[in-house]
Amino acid sequence: MRDPRLEYLTKFPQEQLDAAEEASIVDESVVRAAMARVPPSWSVIKMELGTGWFRRGSLQVAYSVQRYGGSDIWVHASVCGRSGAGGYYLPTFEELKRVKNDFIGEDRWACQAFPSSKDYVNHNPYVLHLYALIDGKPALPDFTMGLGTI
Repeated sequence: MRDPRLEYLTKFPQEQLDAAEEASIVDESVVRAAMARVPPSWSVIKMELGTGWFRRGSLQVAYSVQRYGGSDIWVHASVCGRSGAGGYYLPTFEELKRVKNDFIGEDRWACQAFPSSKDYVNHNPYVLHLYALIDGKPALPDFTMGLGTI
């Protein structure tokens, strides 16, 4: 049975979906190295196909490593707050910062993406997403114009 949250994918031919998935695959050793950097304070819920699901207190994170845009390898952390069996809440800025520091690194750049309305897909309104280049380089220009502060 198809997950109803993925219905938007039905507009693409299966060959295109398969090609996109194939292009995103990263060597398993790279994925393992990224997962190994996650602090032990995060409990592993599940690991599968380049993605790990983790929990710490009320926060839950899906952490993946994929190739986007041809050759760049990115890490992606999706975080939501959990309040009971089926309850969710939007993480606070401090909680999002904790996830960024623990999964991406304190001294690394990360960004949130805000797509156009026509490209926006929302599986859960309580999930925030962080993306970062795996090598730690900023993926954005220096908005500080060389001053080093944002």
